[in-house]
Amino acid sequence: FLVNSLARLKSPLLFISNLFVISLAVESLVLLQDYIIDPTSFTGISMNRNISSFSILLKLPIVIYRIYFYNDSKIKKIIFNTIQYTSIISVIILQSRLAISLLMFMYFIIILRSRINKKRLIIPFFSIIACLLLLLKSSNSILSSKQFLPSNIYSDTSLLQRLDYVSNAVRLIKEKPFLGNGLGSWKVESLRFSEHGNSDVVIPYYVHNDFLQIFVELGILGVLLYLSFFLFILKLLLRNKNEYDLNIFLFLSLFIFFIN
Repeated sequence: FLVNSLARLKSPLLFISNLFVISLAVESLVLLQDYIIDPTSFTGISMNRNISSFSILLKLPIVIYRIYFYNDSKIKKIIFNTIQYTSIISVIILQSRLAISLLMFMYFIIILRSRINKKRLIIPFFSIIACLLLLLKSSNSILSSKQFLPSNIYSDTSLLQRLDYVSNAVRLIKEKPFLGNGLGSWKVESLRFSEHGNSDVVIPYYVHNDFLQIFVELGILGVLLYLSFFLFILKLLLRNKNEYDLNIFLFLSLFIFFIN
């Protein structure tokens, strides 16, 4: 859909934003339904809280751009704004710390850098704060046990697991830095560093870092090719100086993807 719209349509951004609106509507509705049915084990449409929250967050900047820079009918404005608010609520409900931080950062940058009337951004910005405060007081809050405090870093199991994966990835890169260990090899090769006979061993399907995983599997050539894709997009955005506001929103989507 995206490739064909860019190649064949006169207004591809209009089509893409509509596509993202539909996608966000589906993702938010699925999440809210899961949350109402069982507020303790919901994960969103991808069956993983982090992936679900970033799937929403990646598309949100383009939808926000559509809301504030297109002259749509009142009905469409209401629909798009509703999708914006349900997306904000969904990201906060999913309780991914990084996603919530980036959500706040995204609106801060939009307020600071874009030419949108600042008064129009007051409601979405304060809705983030309000939802976050309500969630922290809720009995179903995961965030209350995952505090943003430096003293908790060494007891954060999620962070420690990822650091362990990063350490193992670096060791594998050092073994075969040029050609790598082969596509799809991470989940097998990384088990060499696990304790054998331990029934609690989790098979590490992903490094949780695309650049490191590609480096492990395809070596330095593979990771440079992957990195060149992002550099190519940045080059296109920097060339497009006439679309200042659009560039901000595209940069935000790219930045969110890169951080994720």
